[in-house]
Amino acid sequence: MIYFSLDKTLKKPLYKQIIEQVEMKIRSQEVNHFDMLPSEVQMNQVYHVSSFVVKKAYKILEDQGLIQRIKGKGTFIYTRKTHMVDSANIDQMSIPLRQEYTYKVISTEYADGFIEFDKQHKHEKQDRVKLSKVLVSYQGLPVCYFDICLSPNQMFEANAWLNSKSLLRDILKDIYQSDIKNVTSINAASADKMISDVLNIAIYDPLVVARTTYFKEDQPVCCIITYYPGEYTVFFRSNHEKESKHQYSN
Repeated sequence: MIYFSLDKTLKKPLYKQIIEQVEMKIRSQEVNHFDMLPSEVQMNQVYHVSSFVVKKAYKILEDQGLIQRIKGKGTFIYTRKTHMVDSANIDQMSIPLRQEYTYKVISTEYADGFIEFDKQHKHEKQDRVKLSKVLVSYQGLPVCYFDICLSPNQMFEANAWLNSKSLLRDILKDIYQSDIKNVTSINAASADKMISDVLNIAIYDPLVVARTTYFKEDQPVCCIITYYPGEYTVFFRSNHEKESKHQYSN
């Protein structure tokens, strides 16, 4: 929780004191993206400030893009910056493996039942798959989240792959000793509650969803679905002499 030092003896209105202190805390990096601000009730209980004053201050800060108010969650510092993603190899967009990224495998589980690889290829219900959920961060800020779903006959560990910083396509080629084809699609979507919690964005915020499915002899062996915050991700192609940038959002 963020704390304030408000002085009612000053001529400066309380709402301006709140605004200036939030701005100062952001400039000095005393607060981080998505740190929570006190609610109107808490401001009244702790600082004896009316809800009118708090609403006015928070409205101005929100208009400046410095905070975000999420219904049912609270009010948060909002200092997220646009993140650049290299899409020179379009199929690698769904596999973020830059050296400066950090990875956290949120969960790994075996799943029975219907797993959709793409619109044409699906596993049968009796098939068993391994599903790993991974959060990718840069300097402590979530960049994207992805699911990796492996076919039943190949169960290499997601942790080992991520630590190696190797391209998944090369690993699959070594495993299967044959050409591996891939199909990639990019679509716009909206964040559900799970994605919003993981990526620190609001529910229904725009997402860019990159899906890559790898095939061996027309049979799917692996699928990766990656969710990028649409408003904060810019894709560019580094193999162009003149860099071209594309903003994806709803």
